[in-house]
Amino acid sequence: KSGTGASGLAQDLLGKISPNERQFLSVSVPKNFDGKQVRLAVQRVGLLPYLGPMLPKYECKTEVQVGKPAQEEIASAARTGGSFERGATFSIRDTRQQMGGAPGSVQLGGGEAEVVGWRPDVVRARVPFDAPEGTQEVIVTTSDGRIINAGTITVDESRKRAAEEARRREAEERRREEARRREEGARRQEEADARRKEQDEAARQTQEAREAQEEARQAQEELRRREEAARRAREEAGGDAAKQEAARRATEAARRAREEARRRDEAARQERQEAAQEKEEARRKEAARLAAEEARRKEDALRREQARQAEEARRREEAARQNSGRAREMARLREQRDELAARRDALRRELNAEMAEWRKKAAEIDARRDELAQRQEALRQEAGTVDRGDAGAVAAYNRKIQQFEDERRAFNQDVRDVNAAKAQIEAKTRQLGEVAARVRELDEQLR
Repeated sequence: KSGTGASGLAQDLLGKISPNERQFLSVSVPKNFDGKQVRLAVQRVGLLPYLGPMLPKYECKTEVQVGKPAQEEIASAARTGGSFERGATFSIRDTRQQMGGAPGSVQLGGGEAEVVGWRPDVVRARVPFDAPEGTQEVIVTTSDGRIINAGTITVDESRKRAAEEARRREAEERRREEARRREEGARRQEEADARRKEQDEAARQTQEAREAQEEARQAQEELRRREEAARRAREEAGGDAAKQEAARRATEAARRAREEARRRDEAARQERQEAAQEKEEARRKEAARLAAEEARRKEDALRREQARQAEEARRREEAARQNSGRAREMARLREQRDELAARRDALRRELNAEMAEWRKKAAEIDARRDELAQRQEALRQEAGTVDRGDAGAVAAYNRKIQQFEDERRAFNQDVRDVNAAKAQIEAKTRQLGEVAARVRELDEQLR
């Protein structure tokens, strides 16, 4: 039922059993043999238990692979390390040059990393853009299927985030400066418009004063002409009373014209004074309005800046509080992860040493099993040649049998010890898997 190599195994076994003694058996492979190579042996069971080891044993020399071959992680001098951003290239160096010349693959934190260069001593790979932050384990798989643990690297995006934050703050500062410049330009435009209005009003008032002066000049010129006419009339009258009366009336009209001109001049002067006062009042109101507007803008700007500073202080305080709590939690998790990682590495080293010792003992057990089988076959053949009537020969043969039984019991005890060591190795392997899973879980939490 193991699958691989079953047909060759059956032919090999059937070839060792005589046709009249063949029996077809269904063998179930235990689950703990998955990923291992096994050999089968068939042995008869005697009626008496102590005769079982002396019965013929049919052993198949063909090794059968159960399931997929287990990829054994090998210890290597391949090492990497350091802090890298996503998309950066990191190097894995192996002084033993165990990575081979043909390209393999690189796993980083459970994801595939792009290989950009492969040599037996140096492998260069790129950190994936979706790699999680934090400490990530680097695993190299060679082209022939070997797995090499190349240590860890740290995926750190803090510098990139700091640069992005600096760029964001610089852009925000540029936007605020641009808004300030726009406000300053608007204020200057308003001041220029106010000055232009004042200049237009002054020009209008100057034009009105000019026109009033021109009217006064024309009135004085008219008065001068009337006085001149009155003077000529007096000269022409020469003493005529009627003509003198006419001259007097003309003089009185001239006087009234002068008085009217004076009143007009006074009215024009008063109008100019009132216009000047109105202009000054309008200028003061405009200056007060501009000052109030400027004060309002400064107050709004100060209020916005204070609100921004308060919000920034609140964010910094919140970030500091979160970072403090996160830092303590991260430190605790990192300490726990480091302890578990150290325990995982220690278990791995112990497991490798125990596995090497177990393989050595298993090989010795196989050699001793073959030796005992040969001695058992020799004793079985010798049993047919022993003289049953010779008590000394029978006693010597029984001593050989007893010695063989003692060695067989010692061999069985060694087999039980090896099986117990194997069970301990399997238990430690499960423990190692649990510790490694916990380390990966903590790495996820740290990311």
